Amino acid sequence: MKHGKLGFTILELMLVIAIVGVLAAIAIPIYQDYRVRANITEAMQRAGSLKNAVAEYYFTNDEFPDAMADMGLEDEVDPTRNVSLVHINDRYICIHMRNTGAPEIDGATHPIRLQPVGDGATVSWLCGHSGAVPDGYFAQNCRNHIESTSAGG
Repeated sequence: MKHGKLGFTILELMLVIAIVGVLAAIAIPIYQDYRVRANITEAMQRAGSLKNAVAEYYFTNDEFPDAMADMGLEDEVDPTRNVSLVHINDRYICIHMRNTGAPEIDGATHPIRLQPVGDGATVSWLCGHSGAVPDGYFAQNCRNHIESTSAGG
């Protein structure tokens, strides 16, 4: 009676390791991009209440606030794990990110900017960033390159 071969050969193991390596090389960058985009989406949602406050200020005063203090608010709007600071600078809502997994976004150097545009009856928003951040991280409607005219914003 002949017994069948048990176990794997080294060639079979190397083939499986190579396949797992290729799959990991494809999946890890995709997951990292997904994580960054999810963090940016969270940041945009966090700025929603501030957008409402800016619109209310605009309808009351017929101008946009230059800073949070104009509306009687402090600079920080409840920071989270991924959002370090939300403030108004030069009429822009600036969202500073951290722990996103993308060094181009983390820190105070390149915040996401929301620029209010009013026509007296409505307020709309231009969404963008400084241009140092890859557009692929942002939703299609948030790929404007908005340069700040002042430091810190």
